[in-house]
Amino acid sequence: MQGHIGVTRINWKHAAILLATGLLFQSAALPSDAQDQPKRPRITGIDHVRLYATNVAKSREFYEKTLGLSSASGRCGVSVHSCFALGFQRVELESLPTPAPNNQLAEVAFATNDIGGMHRYLSAHGLEVSAISKGPKDVLHFELRDPEGNLIAFAQRSIPIVEPPIKPPRSHAVSGKLIHVGFVVKDVASENHFYVDVLGFKLYWQGGMKDDGVDWYELQVPDGDNWIEYMLNISGYRRPQGAWGAESFFFRRAGNTGGCRAAS
Repeated sequence: MQGHIGVTRINWKHAAILLATGLLFQSAALPSDAQDQPKRPRITGIDHVRLYATNVAKSREFYEKTLGLSSASGRCGVSVHSCFALGFQRVELESLPTPAPNNQLAEVAFATNDIGGMHRYLSAHGLEVSAISKGPKDVLHFELRDPEGNLIAFAQRSIPIVEPPIKPPRSHAVSGKLIHVGFVVKDVASENHFYVDVLGFKLYWQGGMKDDGVDWYELQVPDGDNWIEYMLNISGYRRPQGAWGAESFFFRRAGNTGGCRAAS
C-alpha cells in the first residue's frame, strides 16, 4: 500500500510540474492585455484651433488689427487657411461651409511628441482615426471625432510647443500664447470617457454661475499647462449672427494672468 501511495504521489508531482511548465509556456506565448496595449504618447498642449468665419476678410482684420496677431510667421505663410501665430501655436480661419454647422469651432488640435504612437494608441482603443498626413513645414497630423462629434486632431512638429517662441509677439498683441479652448458639451460622462479615461486629461477646475451649479468644466492636458473647457447647460448651439459665441476661446495676456476672449 505504501509503495502504491508513493507512486501516486510521484505521478501527481510530475503532473503538477508538467502543468506548471505548460502554463509558463502558454503565458510566454500569449502576451497579457497590458503588454498588447500601446502606451499613450505625451500630449503637451494645444497645437492649433481652427474656426469657421462667415467673412474671412473681416475676421482676418479683427485678429490682425484688434488683437495684434501676426500672420507673417513662417509657420503660417504656406497654410491653406488664414493663419495667425502665437509662439508655436496657431489660430486658423476657414470659410463657413454650406449648410452652416451648428458649431463654428471647426477643429481643435493637440500637440504630441509621437504622432505614430498616438495613432496606434487610439486605434487600439477602437477609435476611428484618419491616416497620418504631412502638412506645411512637415507637420504630421491626423484627425478623429470625439463622442459628441467635435473634430479633434493631433499634430507633431519639429519644434514642440513647450519650447519658448522663436520671437516675441507684436508689442500691441493681446497675447503670445493660446492656453485654452472651449466647446459646448451635452454628455459629460461620454466626453470624459474619451478625454479623461483614454487621453489622460485631468480635472483643472469646475464651477458655475451659481454656487451649487456647474456650467464650466475644465480639463488640463496630461503633459502641459493648456486646458479644454466643457460649456454646459447651453440649450442651442447656433448663435445669432454678429453675436459673441459659446465656441470662443481665451488668450493669456503677456505679462499677467488675465485673459481676453476672442470670437470667430
